[in-house]
Amino acid sequence: MYNFENCLHQELEEINYLIALTKSRLQADDFGHLILRRRVKQDRYYECDKEHRHFSLLGDINHPRVGKIQEQYFLQKRLQVLEKDRKQILRLMKQYEKYDPVSINATLPLAYRRPFTEQVAKSGLVLPASAKKEKKIYTYQDLVAWAAKPYEKNTHEFNRKHYTSDGAVVRSLGEVIVYDTLKRYGIPFRYDMKWNLKNWNDSIATACPDFTFLTRYGWYYFWEDAGMLDSVNYRHDFHYKLDLYYRNDITPGVNLIITASTINGSVDSSAIDRAARSLLPLIR
Repeated sequence: MYNFENCLHQELEEINYLIALTKSRLQADDFGHLILRRRVKQDRYYECDKEHRHFSLLGDINHPRVGKIQEQYFLQKRLQVLEKDRKQILRLMKQYEKYDPVSINATLPLAYRRPFTEQVAKSGLVLPASAKKEKKIYTYQDLVAWAAKPYEKNTHEFNRKHYTSDGAVVRSLGEVIVYDTLKRYGIPFRYDMKWNLKNWNDSIATACPDFTFLTRYGWYYFWEDAGMLDSVNYRHDFHYKLDLYYRNDITPGVNLIITASTINGSVDSSAIDRAARSLLPLIR
C-alpha cells in the first residue's frame, strides 16, 4: 500500500527526470513568435521576432519550422509547469507532518510514550525508521551485497510449490508476482527472513516476513502477501503476526506493505506493481 510521503518522493523523482529530459530537448536556436492568420482557403503561419518588428511568411502547418516552433514553445511551457510543481512539492514536504504511530509517539511527553519502543531499540531487534539513528547512506551496490549474504530463513518450507522466474520456490501465486516484480525493478530483498521480535509479555517471538528490504537510509522495510484470508486458521495467524509487528513499530504505510489475494484466489498485479515502485526512492 502507498505511503503518501513515498508518493511525494516518487513524484519529485519523476518531475526531476522530466525537467532534465525537457531541458535536453530545448534548443538554443532563437525562435521567434508564431502568428496564425486564418484564411478561407488555407491558414497562414508567420514568424516574427521577439520585438514584433519583422515578419516572415512560413506557409501552412506542414512547414517544418512551424512544427519546430510549436514544439519548442510547448517544451518551454511544460518546463515552467514542472518547475512550479517541483517548488510546490518541496514546500509541501517541508510542511507535511507524519501521522503514523511511530512519528506521533516520538512527539509525546515521556509519560505518554509506548514503553516497548525503547525496549526494542535496546534489544538490537528490528528498529523503526525514526528510532534507528543511522548516519550512513548505503549505495545500491551495498544493498545488493546485503541481499546476497547468507541469512537465517524460515525453517518451515512446506507448502512451497510455486516457482519464480529465476527458479526460487515460494508459497503462493501472489508471492510469485511480488518476487518477479521486485526482480524486474532491481529491488534487492531477502525472502522469508527470520526475525526475533519483542512480544507483548517481553518474551521473544519469531516472525518471517515474506520479503525484507534494507533501505539506503539503514532501516528495514517489509512486505507481507496474504494469500489465504478465507481460511480461519490463516486469518488468526496473520492477525497475530500483524499485532506482533505493531508492537515492534512495523506499521502499514510506514515500513510495511500488505497485499492480498481475493477469496477466489485472483491477484491484482497492477497493485503489486505500484507498491513495488513506491519502494524505489528508498532503494536508489
